[in-house]
Amino acid sequence: MPVVAAMTVTTHASDAMVAIPFWLEMFAVVAASISGVLVAREHKLDLVRWREALELAVFDYFDIDALLSYLVRVNIVARWSRLDPARGRELFARLVEGLDARQLIENKQ
Repeated sequence: MPVVAAMTVTTHASDAMVAIPFWLEMFAVVAASISGVLVAREHKLDLVRWREALELAVFDYFDIDALLSYLVRVNIVARWSRLDPARGRELFARLVEGLDARQLIENKQ
């Protein structure tokens, strides 16, 4: 049986390497993907990336920071459109909504 990973287990007197069988590691990956844990974690990480991209370009409207922020968000939308079309549509709607500047114009008048 091939071994993919090994982990250190600390015992009372000595440290020993315990081999993790390939089938057990694959079972853990399949179980996590079926339960949706991995997908939920990926979605949360992408939302953090989305918020950071917005925050880094808050007052930058026409420079490279704004373009890079937009590019990060477009890549997240494209990725989720392939992984989960419903979430992709949700993120696309959020992206388009963020492009609407009516609130900024109305607040300045």
